[in-house]
Amino acid sequence: MSDHTTFKTCTQCGESKPATPEYFNRAKESRDGLRHQCRTCRSAIMKAWRRSNPEQVSEYDRRYYSENKERAREVARRRYAKHNEQMREYHKKWSKENRDKANLNARLRHARKSARVHAFSEKDWQFALDYFGGCCAVCGRPPGLFHTLAMDHWIPIAASDCPGTIPTNIVPLCHGENGCNNKKQSRDAEEWLVKEFGKRRGRQLAAKIQEFFTLLGGKR
Repeated sequence: MSDHTTFKTCTQCGESKPATPEYFNRAKESRDGLRHQCRTCRSAIMKAWRRSNPEQVSEYDRRYYSENKERAREVARRRYAKHNEQMREYHKKWSKENRDKANLNARLRHARKSARVHAFSEKDWQFALDYFGGCCAVCGRPPGLFHTLAMDHWIPIAASDCPGTIPTNIVPLCHGENGCNNKKQSRDAEEWLVKEFGKRRGRQLAAKIQEFFTLLGGKR
């Protein structure tokens, strides 16, 4: 590192770090053009705020998406690509270190996939998005800076009765911190809804999703 590097002290953690965008987010209103907190602290602060203010986050996402649709879609595509690359590297490393388990898992996964139907097109996905207004089918959150929309298997792939990747088993769920897709994972959908939202609201949401699937069943 050059002897002429300028350092900046984070007002949150007290550490001195290079005064560059690599360590501090940009801030136009600041004299040096950088935020007072380092990136690590700023990220922790924002995560805590999002957890404490879910309604404000949802409203911000909704407004941001409305005003920046193309940018939001591009951000979502980049995040999706980055996540996929990270997961590929993780699984590649894990498979090398656990060859026997990896081979067994591969055989089981192939057997499950072979028994499932895969008949879901981009047109099907667009119909689902339009039906739910471009938002999460469960909580109504739109995609934005903090969340994207994931294609969720309502009956999980891991379940023995999963019909596969078909229109009557795919719904858009928000994916991100505390996202519905993240919390549901491979759980039974109705049980998860009741636990997450309470018996009455959970069953109402389950009925709403079923109405969508019933509509699709009538169309096919």
